Amino acid sequence: MPGKQSDDLDPQRMRFVEEYLKTSDATRSAIAAGYAPKSAKTRGWKLLQQEPVKAELDRRKAEIREKTGRDIEDAIKEADEAIKFCKDNKNPMALTKAIEHKHKLEGFLKDKTPGNAQGFVIQINGVDFGRQDGAAKVIEGPVVDA
Repeated sequence: MPGKQSDDLDPQRMRFVEEYLKTSDATRSAIAAGYAPKSAKTRGWKLLQQEPVKAELDRRKAEIREKTGRDIEDAIKEADEAIKFCKDNKNPMALTKAIEHKHKLEGFLKDKTPGNAQGFVIQINGVDFGRQDGAAKVIEGPVVDA
């Protein structure tokens, strides 16, 4: 086993670690751990700088790797393969989902939450998907391949 649970973490910081392992989002994890939403962004960043928190995150990630034989790099590689497959098979709906999944893994996209009413937008071939009004908006300009 990669080690035992850190005795240096109080229950609130331990909850932050647990949430961060699920979301990779320091702000959301800080709020879920009971820190004030107003200061959660700063608090989450500061918690990630603390040696006991970093050590516990490393220990837990190693435990997960040992148990599953996988890590985030494996998941990102699989997402890249899914994106290629969707492009090769010209399946735009599946491609949208695969790109969304990869961006979530990399921390670029977050799920829509009540505190984040804007949600997210995905752009494919100049069409903007994910607007609040449900309509598709055609974007003028160059299209960059994903």
